Amino acid sequence: MIGRRCATNHWAQASKKLRTGQKATPKQKKLSKQQNARRRGTLAGAIRSAFKK
Repeated sequence: MIGRRCATNHWAQASKKLRTGQKATPKQKKLSKQQNARRRGTLAGAIRSAFKK
């Protein structure tokens, strides 16, 4: 689940921001190089397997 990590860190904070009309800014965690490479690899593999069929 890649998109899950980008969500705001707390739902109450997000709802408060929505009520006050502020944009809920997602907190992006800094990924290590290894994690970045792993994600890139899985994306590439998924795309490759999709086109293989």
